[in-house]
Order: sequence, then C-alpha cells, then structure tokens
Amino acid sequence: MTLQNSQNRTETGQKKTAQLPKTHQDFWRARLKKRTYRADGKLVKVPTWQVRLFHQSREEWFNLDSANKDVAAIKARDIYSDLRALGWEKTLEKYKARTASKEDYTLDEFAAFYREAIQKVEYPPTNAADATKASAPRKGVNGCCLVSTHWKKLIFRLAKPSSRMMWDRSGCPINRACRLILIFVGALFAWNGALPLAADPGPIRVSEDGRYFVDKRGKPFFFLADTRWELFRRYSLDEAKVILENRKAKGFTVIMVMLTGVGSGTEPNLAGEKPWFNDDPTTPNPAYFKQVDAVLKLARKNNLHLLIGIYHQTHGNRINLNNARQWAAWVTSRYRNVPNIIWTLYPKANDSSRDLIKELAAGIQEGDRGEHLVSMHPDPSPASSSFMHAEPWLSFNSIQVWKDLHLIYPMTLADYERSPVKPATMLEGAYENGEEYGFPVTPILVRRQAYYSCLAGGFHGYGHNHLWRVRPGWRAALDDPGAAQMTVLKNVLTALPQWWTIVPDQTLFNHGGNTKGDALNLAARSTSGQWLVFYVAGEPNISVDLSRITTGKTAAATWINPVTGDRVSIGTFPRSGTENFSRPAGWKDAILIIRSSHSPRSVSNSRP
Repeated sequence: MTLQNSQNRTETGQKKTAQLPKTHQDFWRARLKKRTYRADGKLVKVPTWQVRLFHQSREEWFNLDSANKDVAAIKARDIYSDLRALGWEKTLEKYKARTASKEDYTLDEFAAFYREAIQKVEYPPTNAADATKASAPRKGVNGCCLVSTHWKKLIFRLAKPSSRMMWDRSGCPINRACRLILIFVGALFAWNGALPLAADPGPIRVSEDGRYFVDKRGKPFFFLADTRWELFRRYSLDEAKVILENRKAKGFTVIMVMLTGVGSGTEPNLAGEKPWFNDDPTTPNPAYFKQVDAVLKLARKNNLHLLIGIYHQTHGNRINLNNARQWAAWVTSRYRNVPNIIWTLYPKANDSSRDLIKELAAGIQEGDRGEHLVSMHPDPSPASSSFMHAEPWLSFNSIQVWKDLHLIYPMTLADYERSPVKPATMLEGAYENGEEYGFPVTPILVRRQAYYSCLAGGFHGYGHNHLWRVRPGWRAALDDPGAAQMTVLKNVLTALPQWWTIVPDQTLFNHGGNTKGDALNLAARSTSGQWLVFYVAGEPNISVDLSRITTGKTAAATWINPVTGDRVSIGTFPRSGTENFSRPAGWKDAILIIRSSHSPRSVSNSRP
C-alpha cells in the first residue's frame, strides 16, 4: 500500500467515525497512528500505537503503550476524558510520567525522585554513533535538552531553603556534569540508606530460590495480607485512608481487593459509577477508575501492595473467551507503571476454566509486560492455584480453604514442596467473627490459621467478616484481637535472623509433634542452623532435638505469648541432645524460640 493510499484510508476511517461520541472506542480506533523515525538510514516504525490529542488550542502526542489496537483505543479515550476533566498539566503528569513541576525539593524527596528517574530517563546521545541508536521518543533531536529538563527539575533547591541554580539549556557539557553529580549524590543518599526514605518497596519480585518475596532492592519482603474486597467500590476515599493507615501500623504489607467489588461487576461505586459502560468489559468507564487510582496512591503512600483481582467467576459470561484478553490487557496496561500492585484471578480450580484463564493471563502479559507478579486465587474452596502450577506466568500459588482449617497445613506444605519452586500463600480461611461457618471464629482460630500457614513455609492472608462485608461496625473491627495478633506473628518471625530461610521440619520433635486435627504442634528451622521455632497449640508438653542448632556452643530458649507478644525466658542449654519443654500454664497456645547463643539479636530484615 502506498503512503498516499494509507493516508486516504485513515482519513476515510476518521470521516466514518466523526459522528460517534468521543466516549466511544471506535472514534479513537480510527485515529491511532504508528509513528516512524530514521535509524542507520532506515525508516523504523514504532511498534506501539500513538494518538495526537487537541484541547484548548494545544496538541500533544501520547504513546498508548500497546500494539493491540483495541486496547490502545480504550486508553486514548481515557486520556481524552482525563484531559477534559483534569486539564493538560495533570493529564501529562499522569500519562507521560514526567517529574512534578515543582522546583523545591527536600533531600528525602530528591533521593526518591532520583531513584525513579535513574530507571526511567534515557540518556541523550553523546556522539553521532549513539544518536542513531536512540529510541523513537528520544531520538537525538534536542535530546540533551529533553533530558536536561528532567534532571534540572530534580536538582533545583535540593534542600530548603537554597538559591535557584541557573542552567545553560544548550550546554551538553554542563548537563553531563550535572548527571555525574546526581549519580554521586544518588548513590550516596538513595542507595546507601543514609536518609530515612519513604520509598516504594515495589514492584515486589520472587527471590532467586523461589521461596519468598523481595522488594525492588532485593531485600526480603514479608507477605502478610489483609482482605478488603470492597475497598475500591464501597468505601469512600477518607474511609480507605483510615483502613490503609491502620493496616500499615499493624504490619500488614498486602491488601487483597477485587477491582469491581464482590459480585457480577455491574454494581456502581459510591459515586454512582459502574466499572463498564453497558456492563461490557470492552468499554471500561474511566470515571469508575478514578477512585481506584486514588486508593492506589494512598496505598503507595503507606508502603502497601494491593493484590488486585481483575476477574471472578461471579462475573459470569460478561468476561468470556472473546473479551478476556482485551479486558486484562487494558487494565494491566493502565496500571503498568504503578509499583505497588500484584495481579490475581478468581476462577474455578478445574479444567473447564483453563482456556479462559489462559486468555486472561495472555492479556495480563500483553498489558503489564512483566512489571508485576501474577497469581490465581481459586474459588470455591478448598482449592489451590497449583492446579496450573507449571504455567510460567504464575508467580506464586494461592490457597483458599474456607472453613476447612485442618487443610491449611497440608495444602500449604504441598505447595511449598512443588517443583519448580514458587512461594506458597494461604490467603483465605475463616474470617474473624465470620457468620457462615457453623462455628464461632475466635481469636485463637484466627491466629492458628496464620501460624499453620507460616510454619508450613508459606505466607498468610487474614480477614474480618465486618470489613469485607462492610458491616456498620467495621471501624471498631479494625482493632479486633485477631488483627492485633497478626502484628505479634510478624514481629516474632521477622525478628529471627534471616527469617526467610525458614524450612518446615517436624523431625525437630522427639515427642509432641502433631499435624492432624484442629490443634497442631508444628516446627520449623533455619537452613543455617541458627534457630528453631515451634508453635504449640495442642499437647502442651514437647521434647525437641537441640542438636539441630548447628552454630555456637549453647542455645537459649524463650516462650512467646501469641496473644500479647510477652516473652518468658526459659534458660540456656547445651547444643546437643534432647530437652523437654512445657507450655506456660493458662496459655491456650504458645511460640517456642530456640536460638544459637551466637546468633544476632532480634534484627528485622523485612520492610514494614
């Protein structure tokens, strides 16, 4: 096709769609373009779609970050809607990922901005050979000025107050010198931890050995989840702020949320906005996602990751084989650059769901491009995502047991032992104060579930009936005993040296170990032999093998109350033979920690 024919075809398509409203996907589909640039004397086409928007006598090109024309058209529509509602400045800040326009920065802000900029900003070419290799959006024409503007905004007034620096916008040597200064300052402050930064720990990743999670700097990340299915839809922004700040204070690191709320996906949020126009997932409603955007920002401010479910089997046929990929690609593309996200799905754990799951997973891969972890939370229970364990896109396994609490330990242990190795998470059991199980879910049942998950080598998800159902007493429920006892669990485990080396090991018991029934006695150890940990909820008298401590000359033993965190020192013992221990009188359950006398004292290696 000649260039003239292509242009005529585009103009014809635009004329045919001119009568459509600008909220319609097809209006924008006809206006997408793939721009070209020259490299090594050849004409190269940018693989992703772009669109030029006009508003208030101004025009800008936007990269739509997708080679899928339908997904790109939806994003173009969203950008235009935001442009009309927010204006140019906020829209450019949101979609072009530029640094904020303010010129005053504290050292903390500078270091945080530096880390983000060093990853995102492409350096300008320094010679003709490099210039031909530059990417399309930054192809060497005024490349130095383009980047120097970004760096200039970062360096202005590093600490308040200070005088404004003057810049020679045309001088590449100055620009290069400033970059060297920034690299030095960034390395000194941002990377060496000289400043108390409140920086994003994400996107989180899976550790090299596949056993646990790490933040973006490679530090172990303790995955402790809370359940807030309706956070986007049935809570106001002020209420969401209360919830997220409370959960951060209690040590939770992940919040589980359903993107469209519980149910069919056709119900509106508090502003009356539904997720989709005409209940069609191929036509997302940008107004609905403004609340999602705001909640994500609040979570990010509190260093919380949101585990977001983009599909649930209760969506019925609304999400199907024909539109699943498009919907998943649109959502994950929209939030690709938001660091505090993990994606998940809620299908049935059987073969009839496989084709739909694969379409959704393909859409996630297309839109997200590997930026975030992906899991699957099968429903109904008991079930594990491990029925598709071998899928490369499945970053970690998730388990739901509902009221079958006796299945938590064996199911988590089974996922822990699978190959290839992936983290195991038990994310949905019986909710505190739950009303549908036929038995009361008391604090001891809540904490048993958590310790059963963690001593099987996994991570845990807590939930409260009033909070996910949005009962009138939800505010008071934020501080119910079960939630507070999750704080004790996290503090106990992360205080162990290299807590992430935990290995389930019932052979540590010479007597008293039990993995059957409701009240279990469980054991785990460090791979380095520095410590042993026991959870004793059943038989109170146990006998343990101290020879499994392999460092130091002696071992110190301590009982910890899982209700309060109070500690009772037992004493120091030779690092050999068998020793008997009895749970303190009056305690319904207890944690026993035995540590090498040479192991470091209580140092937490996880991020809050």
